[in-house]
Amino acid sequence: MSRYKSRDGQGQQLTSNWKNSRRIKQLEAQLKKCRGALANSAIKDEEARRRLNQEDTDIWINAYERPFLQDVNKARRSKMSRRLGNKTQVITVPLNSHTRDRQDHSLEAVADATDIASILSSNIELVQAGMLLHDCGHMPCGHAAEDFLSNRTGQKWRHDILGVVIAQQIERKGQGLNLTWQTLDIIRNHSRGSGAASVQGMRDEPAIAVKADKFAYTLGDFNDIFQREALAAQGFTRKRYAHIVEAAEWFGSCQREREFTCIANLCIESAACGYISFDQCEAAVRFEKLKRMMYEDVYTKIDRRVINMKMAIVYDALLRALANSDVDPALVFALMDDQELDWLFKKASRHEIIDETTLSVISVGEIIPHIRGRQIDVTEPDMDW
Repeated sequence: MSRYKSRDGQGQQLTSNWKNSRRIKQLEAQLKKCRGALANSAIKDEEARRRLNQEDTDIWINAYERPFLQDVNKARRSKMSRRLGNKTQVITVPLNSHTRDRQDHSLEAVADATDIASILSSNIELVQAGMLLHDCGHMPCGHAAEDFLSNRTGQKWRHDILGVVIAQQIERKGQGLNLTWQTLDIIRNHSRGSGAASVQGMRDEPAIAVKADKFAYTLGDFNDIFQREALAAQGFTRKRYAHIVEAAEWFGSCQREREFTCIANLCIESAACGYISFDQCEAAVRFEKLKRMMYEDVYTKIDRRVINMKMAIVYDALLRALANSDVDPALVFALMDDQELDWLFKKASRHEIIDETTLSVISVGEIIPHIRGRQIDVTEPDMDW
């Protein structure tokens, strides 16, 4: 940061922007030497494999589409992808439409993964398919629902595993999307939570997915919480969390610059190593510190009391509604989106009757006939094929 400070502080900000711009130009110059660096280790289309014969499930697209492009288009047409638009990223039911929902996050993760794969000549279509669906196992209210259902059911609910379960056992009226094993593997292995995002031993494309996901949610959530101040009512302001703001703005003065700084440094380090790596350079160390601060100082401190109360009321209403049914109420809860949970909460709060007829008008009502009577293990991805 420049020592010069104008009376209104603008001189300092302009100097900071100029330094960021200079650094970005240097990164752009280095990136030119990285083009195609990992082409030889990319997952090839001929490695793709599916559980079922594609000709039996998708004959109309099998003849002319590449295998991972088929998965991209299956993802785009899927109901599990459609539900993401009404699911929490970090802010539940945001008023400002520029605040990210789970679908927005997924599309940003697709963009980051596509940039990385394009520069390094990895399989672009595979990372796109995986990132389009990587968060489709998320439940209403985001990670809070994982903790809630785990506590209520005694089972360990994880969105990464549930995403694979939905793709294989629930989509297409219970028949599954018949995605490639490689796309399912990205869904299953993308999540690292608050821990270090280690990709040691992974193929390039799933490793890209892990890193792209972290870039997208860490920088995107920072943007919503501290640039847009979507949680200012809970005290999450730039002034109060100046240490996080300073850590994030090292990467750039805007969201676009911050993403580019991460992507470029990952590509440069990966090209030098010969595999996907983002551990050694200064940007990697600083990013891990920023991500840790977001977990320790933000994610774990967000007030979820209202959300937890709503989930408890809706879950209990589902237990009563499905008490004499052969449908798992926990799975029904997990498959809903935020809008549907809020709608059922309002009905329960008015002491209206909630039964299967009530559920028939929302998305989960279309799914119930295809999970009825089935014992679906939400903890088992079932990928040993």
